[in-house]
Amino acid sequence: MGTNSLLLALQGFPLAAGSASWQLAVGLAAVVVKPWSWHVLLAAQVLFPMWGGYYMAFVARDWMNRAFVAAFSITWSVIKFAYFYKRRAMFGARGRWQRLERWFPRLIGPQTHDTGNLPGFAGLTHRRRLFFGAILAALILLETVDGVV
Repeated sequence: MGTNSLLLALQGFPLAAGSASWQLAVGLAAVVVKPWSWHVLLAAQVLFPMWGGYYMAFVARDWMNRAFVAAFSITWSVIKFAYFYKRRAMFGARGRWQRLERWFPRLIGPQTHDTGNLPGFAGLTHRRRLFFGAILAALILLETVDGVV
């Protein structure tokens, strides 16, 4: 997402630079799997509705687009927040929101953690790490070639 030249062209440089930085920070936080990265992932969920608000204020022309973007950005942020909050034990995070867990027990629910596997990039075998790196490099190269052509 951060290297997508079409998004960069559509958003303009300042917004695209912020979006690319945000995508990179979230991606790195998800791969690192440390307690601080869990907080980064939760805090990043606030940025998507902010992007939706920007889109509704300056880009969308009709009320249907605005309503769709508002509903989608809030729903998507809540889903991702619940997903990452539920995995706080995997990240080694200690903070819990008792009230949130009491109000939404099915959505937030008990924390999930598989103690047998190391989470994130460190838990991959050497061959899978190389495969991951090769796919990532290929995607970046394809995007670069696509932008040149």
